[in-house]
Amino acid sequence: MSTTYPYGLNTGSTIPGVEQTGYIVKGISNQDYSSDYGGVKWWMGPDEELGYVITAHFPGLIDGQDTPTSENARIRFWRSPDFTEQSFLNIANTVAMRFGHSIFTNVNDAVSWLGEQGFPTTFIAPTPSLTPSRTPSVTRTPSRTPSISFSRTPSITPTISLSRTPTRTPTISISRTPFDLHKY
Repeated sequence: MSTTYPYGLNTGSTIPGVEQTGYIVKGISNQDYSSDYGGVKWWMGPDEELGYVITAHFPGLIDGQDTPTSENARIRFWRSPDFTEQSFLNIANTVAMRFGHSIFTNVNDAVSWLGEQGFPTTFIAPTPSLTPSRTPSVTRTPSRTPSISFSRTPSITPTISLSRTPTRTPTISISRTPFDLHKY
């Protein structure tokens, strides 16, 4: 699936739903750009899933490949063959030389110059890190300090309770039964 966006040249007032860099506008909202949305003539840009894109505008026609946006201005696209920094730097240098600038040796300078010229790009320059490449580390050996703690353990004192429970003591009674000695 390809990802393409409409581009145009806007020298007038702000157009809602677009990104604008310099005079170049990129349609990013769901609009009917074919009806000259915002009073601008729109052209579809290249597939942005295949490489980085740089868009620039030229006064007048240059080598017959630019897309006319008005009688006095032209818009053109460059796309890198892949998503490497070197391929982006190559197309950035192509654009820079077209405008009489010397070649760039790093992408940050190229992206800065493109932005200053009002030329949008899909490349996002890496943010320089303020952290040195080697971070010193400190190793700490924990020390063990004996600690003495006191605690109070509650003591249990046995409680004796006395209660009186009535008891029954069996009574043994002896009775004399006369017996007849004659029977046996």
